[in-house]
Amino acid sequence: MPSPTEREEGLTIIIPALNEEEAIESIIQRCLAARDPIQQQTGLARVDIIVVDDGSTDATYPKALRYAPEIRVLKHERNLGYGAAIKHGFQESQTTLAGFLDADGTCDPLFFIPLCQKQKEGDYDVVLGSRMGPGSQMPAVRRLGNLFYSLLLGLLAQQRITDTASGMRVVKTASLSKIEPLPDGLHYTPAMTSRVLFHPGLRLAEVPMPYAERIGQSKLRVIKDGVRFLRIILEMALIYRPLPFFGTAALVLFALCGIYAPGLIRDALVLEIIPDDRIYRMLSLITFFVGGLMLLSVGFLGQKISLYLHNCQSKFLTLYNRILSSLPPLGLAAILAGLLINLAPLREYLSMGKIQHSWIYIAAGALLVLAGLQMLTMGALNFVIDLVIRLRGNDSQDRTRNNAVKARK
Repeated sequence: MPSPTEREEGLTIIIPALNEEEAIESIIQRCLAARDPIQQQTGLARVDIIVVDDGSTDATYPKALRYAPEIRVLKHERNLGYGAAIKHGFQESQTTLAGFLDADGTCDPLFFIPLCQKQKEGDYDVVLGSRMGPGSQMPAVRRLGNLFYSLLLGLLAQQRITDTASGMRVVKTASLSKIEPLPDGLHYTPAMTSRVLFHPGLRLAEVPMPYAERIGQSKLRVIKDGVRFLRIILEMALIYRPLPFFGTAALVLFALCGIYAPGLIRDALVLEIIPDDRIYRMLSLITFFVGGLMLLSVGFLGQKISLYLHNCQSKFLTLYNRILSSLPPLGLAAILAGLLINLAPLREYLSMGKIQHSWIYIAAGALLVLAGLQMLTMGALNFVIDLVIRLRGNDSQDRTRNNAVKARK
């Protein structure tokens, strides 16, 4: 792949194709016809076209070859995947922008004009054409699925998005190193959308575009590929935003604690003897509270690791460090409180061999001890993570100094 300084200002249109003999010539002709208007209206110096045949078993490849040398035609001997075909085109591109569109005729190549204009206007890393406008001919099932994934991704990434899997977009080639790695399959596009939205150093924009019914049979499998889309969105959320992901689940468990706790507190303050059937409520409360604390701690640790790995000095990083460093003393205090609550029952057991105190003391002590142990464990993990980060930083500084010494020699 050429370096950014070696690339000429322009656009490379990549057309991934698998068994598209019915549509391939039409889309190539439309791209060739759009080449001059794209240059004239965007000011780009050149527009290249690359067709990547991804192991087609029909006449797609020989039909595409008819248009060489006006276009470049690359061929995979076997099917590697939709994403792999696009990535191959990116590697062969020699321009500052690279765009791709499906070979099925659903997208108009002239729409690269507003996409490139939008990219130039805001220097976006990715600009995609949203197919979710009122004139879209997208089938109802796919429209519903896209709406679900857009809402989910927007919630997790805290950014509005209307089309996660658009097959027409423009990418700044200098940003590819930050966007990759991406999968080779049909879930390439939602993976790219997710990574850009979650990555703190990347920016994405959408432009509503017309969308027509495809020529030929779709390669998309609604259930199989839908599961892949969902998995990749959740994976990106875990990589870049673990705190909102785990924190939301923790808040649900803490909310359940809020439902269960008042009745137990009222019974403990008003009744002299707490009914035995309340023990199930107390066990549930212990489970919800300790589980919520564990998820919240994992979220904080994961977010801290994510910020370090992506070299993001967030203003919240100091806050995360303070919270995590406060866990060990809080954990010790909780364990001590739990032991003090059970001091009298323990004396009874040691002296009489039985406990006359209400079980609520034992349960409350257990809750505090378990919560304290959880906080101590997370504090210890935070300490280990800080050591690893510090050692990596020292190693990096040592390598820099050694390289500087070698350069002087």
